[in-house]
Amino acid sequence: MGSGARVRLGLSGGRDSVVLLAILAELSVENNFVLECVHVHHGISPKADQWAEFCATLCATRGLRIDIVRVKLGDLSGKGIEATARAARYAVLFREGADFVLTAHHLQDQAETVLLQLLRGSGAKGLAAMPRSQADNYGGILRPLLDEAPAELLAFAESAGLQWIEDESNEDTRFRRNFIRHEVLPRVEARFPGATRAIARSAAHLSETQGLLEELATIDLAAIGKAGGLDVGCLSGLNGARAKNVLRTYFSQNSLEMPQTAHLEELLRQIKSARPDGALRVKLGNMNAQIHKGILRLVTSTNQPASSFEVRWAGEAVLPLPHIGGALSFSPGIGAGVSVEKLALKPVTVRLRIGGERMRMASHRPLRTLKNLLREAGMPYWTRGRLPLLYCGDELAFVPGIGVASDYRAGVGEPGMVLEWAESFVSR
Repeated sequence: MGSGARVRLGLSGGRDSVVLLAILAELSVENNFVLECVHVHHGISPKADQWAEFCATLCATRGLRIDIVRVKLGDLSGKGIEATARAARYAVLFREGADFVLTAHHLQDQAETVLLQLLRGSGAKGLAAMPRSQADNYGGILRPLLDEAPAELLAFAESAGLQWIEDESNEDTRFRRNFIRHEVLPRVEARFPGATRAIARSAAHLSETQGLLEELATIDLAAIGKAGGLDVGCLSGLNGARAKNVLRTYFSQNSLEMPQTAHLEELLRQIKSARPDGALRVKLGNMNAQIHKGILRLVTSTNQPASSFEVRWAGEAVLPLPHIGGALSFSPGIGAGVSVEKLALKPVTVRLRIGGERMRMASHRPLRTLKNLLREAGMPYWTRGRLPLLYCGDELAFVPGIGVASDYRAGVGEPGMVLEWAESFVSR
């Protein structure tokens, strides 16, 4: 953290974050970096307002800036109160503007995280728990107290005459982390002295293991990664563990929901017997796996809209079509796209295929079935039922991937409307 860096501390008001605040306040003067604090007001405890006031007063006495940010946990429901509150805190801490984000996680926090991940059946990535430093989209996160035991932090706080607040919920063993903290680790430490530090050391070893797995996956992805997906032949040639490692890394790099191990294994089983354009019947989190021309592609699961689907275009530059997974954009052009004059003659609507559609692509050529045009264009079979078909009245004027019907094409020098279909549901 060099001179002029902007450092953001997550300040709960508890002992650990107050200790880190005291250390950083002194270092900021010595090293000339800007220290700011953020307190996330969850509103869970009846004392939440008092905690926020305590943090504000603490920062004011040190001449530091603090933001008190209120969050509604209902906006991040479905993960349990612990995970929801944690997600809310990180969402606030990682707002743009800071070069580094610091949290006061310590040695026991790390050991608790390892045990929780172990009980979830996590692999190396989960068991590596919390890294000391980690890059994110806005800067980096640092956990400088990760090697420090709670007793050491308590001794520092008392010797420095620090004051802090106690969160009564930290004693409630109905929460999983508190159960590990108060019921499990003390008994393990009593039988195996130094166990907490040993567990944290194992996390560091597993972090190195995970780094090697990611390096291997990067090498494999360079060989089997294709535009929009993965080469099925190359993927099926890898052994099971290596193939799963590639898939997990691919999901992570593309910010996709991580599937369960059993689903990855089923995907690999089906791939080995699939045809180059075969359908796969496996769900991976919120994604479906599809094969097209020997390339594995991942498509977000959405409900198929009714064949009677119809949306009227009223001149918008972008027509959102969330029910079919994308948006249709309209850009003015000259001598390109759909004739503006002809678009004005009849109502313009977007519909889906129902079968039997025909288009004339050249004035001197006969009508062609849309089914054959899509097949010749190499359109993936799973996207054909969701393509937005643009109609002028009851005449098909434009199909993404196929083009503009000859009777509706803008002539030389004629104003036209260039259409582009942007899918939001196909993985990168």
